[in-house]
This record gives sequence, C-alpha cells and structure tokens, in this order.
Amino acid sequence: MDKVFLIARREYLSYVKAWGFWLGILLTPLILLIAIGLPTLIESSQPVRYYTVIEQGETFQTELNTSIQDNQDRVAREFLAQNEALTGIDLTPRYDALREDGKSVEEAFTATLPNAG
Repeated sequence: MDKVFLIARREYLSYVKAWGFWLGILLTPLILLIAIGLPTLIESSQPVRYYTVIEQGETFQTELNTSIQDNQDRVAREFLAQNEALTGIDLTPRYDALREDGKSVEEAFTATLPNAG
C-alpha cells in the first residue's frame, strides 16, 4: 500500500509542478470574469438611441396623450387608495365626479387633495 501512495504522491507533485496546471488555475477565474462582465460593459458603452416619429396626421399624438392621461389617472387612483387606507376617508368619488365634469387629472387631483399641489 505504501507503494501506491508513493506513486500517487509522485504523480500529484509532477502534475502540480507543470506550467499548464498553474496556467489553468489562474486563467479560469479570469475567463469567467470576462465572460460575465464583458456583455455588461458592451451594453453600457453603447450610445443612447433616440427615435423620431414623423407622421402626417395626429393619430400618434392622440394615442400618446391618451396613454399619458391613463397612466396619470392610474397613479392618482393608487395614491387615493393609499390615502384611504391611511386616513379612512374615501376621496375617490369626489375625484371621479371632477373627472366626469371634464377636469384634467392634475386639476381633479389637486381639487380632491388641496395640499397635494
């Protein structure tokens, strides 16, 4: 059994002394870091892209304004719901009535919560 350990020790030491072993030990983490970090570096170094929409009519403008208004309305309603959860006062009916009267989201929200503006 001693001869087996002697052979195993000799093989291990000869493997550890080889330059390929140390090269593999040092390069493996470096290659992993490059493989993980390079895509992030490339993505962050790309310039910001701006898009321009050229249209003859007002379809895009109308859709964009509608989308912005819907988003603002959703945020206002979420805020009113959080306010109701904190205070116990439901201000949503007043907000809805002002919106039905033709007020914009900002006007209805400011009129519903006077110190919000």
